[in-house]
Amino acid sequence: MYLFPVYVKNSKIQGKGVFASQAIKKGAVVWKYVPEHDKSLSVEDYEKLDGEEKKYMEKVAYLSVSSGKYIFPP
Repeated sequence: MYLFPVYVKNSKIQGKGVFASQAIKKGAVVWKYVPEHDKSLSVEDYEKLDGEEKKYMEKVAYLSVSSGKYIFPP
């Protein structure tokens, strides 16, 4: 879950991007995993995704060392 207000808009880098609505101080925590809000996917389910879905997940998800699952925003 983002801890600062964000919005999505077109980006020259990836087509669309998530941008902060306010200045963020260096070192600030900007995101925290909240199970009731964020999504997770097992490695087994990740492996079943098609090429386009995996490509998307490579951009938005990370593999958690504590849970062994891919974590990504909704």
